[in-house]
Amino acid sequence: MFAAVTPDQPDRELFVWAVLFSRMPLAEFFWKDCPDQVGSALVASKIFKSLAGKARLQGKLHLADELDSNAGLVLVSAVFLRATAYC
Repeated sequence: MFAAVTPDQPDRELFVWAVLFSRMPLAEFFWKDCPDQVGSALVASKIFKSLAGKARLQGKLHLADELDSNAGLVLVSAVFLRATAYC
């Protein structure tokens, strides 16, 4: 009936799940094992910003601030990684 689907990169799949559910400690854990950490961080930042915008529209300002903060943390991690890798 249904074929079993095995992801090629389970760490990336779990990273995206952790980002979507705003589980920052888990997201950081799985992000470290992603093959493209900078790209993954940029995607996560965009997801967080999008979720923050939706939360702000619904009047959930505290959640929106937390999601914006998460987006900033992910971007700072990506910039730090890039700076240490290329210097």
